[in-house]
Amino acid sequence: MFNLEDKILLFDLTNTYFEGRMDGSEICQFGRCKSRRYDCKIVELRTVVNTDGLLCKTQIFEGNRQDVTTLKEVIGSLEDKSDGERHLIVIDAGFSSAENLSWLQENGDNFITVMRSTWFTYEAKGKMRSVTDNKGQTIRLQKVRVQDMEDTVLLVDSDAKALKESSMEAKLTQRYEEGLCKIKAGIDGKGAPAPVHSGILDRLRYQIHLEA
Repeated sequence: MFNLEDKILLFDLTNTYFEGRMDGSEICQFGRCKSRRYDCKIVELRTVVNTDGLLCKTQIFEGNRQDVTTLKEVIGSLEDKSDGERHLIVIDAGFSSAENLSWLQENGDNFITVMRSTWFTYEAKGKMRSVTDNKGQTIRLQKVRVQDMEDTVLLVDSDAKALKESSMEAKLTQRYEEGLCKIKAGIDGKGAPAPVHSGILDRLRYQIHLEA
């Protein structure tokens, strides 16, 4: 109707919760609620959106359905490519399992995603270039070659992203320390939080660093 080309498609998800018991529903289940209402049952909504922001496909799943298991069902149900060109499917790391990526290639689709594993070695394959996003932040891009991989890999780096991750790690460390202080205060039977031995905090910081 609008002569739109759906060559680049974004696959993503969201969920919604129900405050009732929903005993009569088979798909309403307890799961990871984006609204943090873990006391309520939810349903998962998977969507495919084109570059014009229009929905191409939606599908509702059980609230406890694993994210990674839904990509084939949704993308596979899209209409056949009438012009014979491959779709470019954009997905986040939560969907980029080896099985899903192999299926996309077998299904005749290209993909852009974030690599799930951080444990890999790479070497530069091209010059680093800098671009500016719509917020005026500098992003550095470099094509790299990853060991034992034939796919095209782009290294993306920005000071804003590093600052955000550092802030998230600091908040997580703070919550760990506050929790330990409350536990120790409860054990000691004192009203005010007591300091925690620095050795324990050092081990926690090391664990948080590994998880990050």
